[in-house]
Amino acid sequence: MMIKVSNEYLDFDDVIEMEKQIKLFEDISTTDGDFSYSFELSKTIHNTRLLRNPFPDNVSKPVYQRIPAEILNDAGALTYSGYIRVERISQTYECSFFSGNNNWFAMIDGQLQDLDF
Repeated sequence: MMIKVSNEYLDFDDVIEMEKQIKLFEDISTTDGDFSYSFELSKTIHNTRLLRNPFPDNVSKPVYQRIPAEILNDAGALTYSGYIRVERISQTYECSFFSGNNNWFAMIDGQLQDLDF
């Protein structure tokens, strides 16, 4: 698997295990979209640059940066489009990947009653 960020590939040579969610609009708790289990990225200079030099921000949040990314299979075909969230920094960057309809409620701007259905 390959991870593409800002038209460049991260230093990563592993498999990301994704959990595919079915979107049921009748039950709001099932509209979270696809996500990965935690995976690690090496703390290379290249990865640090592409991840926008993540560091803990003790004032407002631990790390939790959202970096737009794509996951491609070994043949280079796009598998998922979404974002990486850096969750922890230790000897590596501990990350998760989110795709699909995850958190689409947060993207709605304004009042729901103002939407033209």
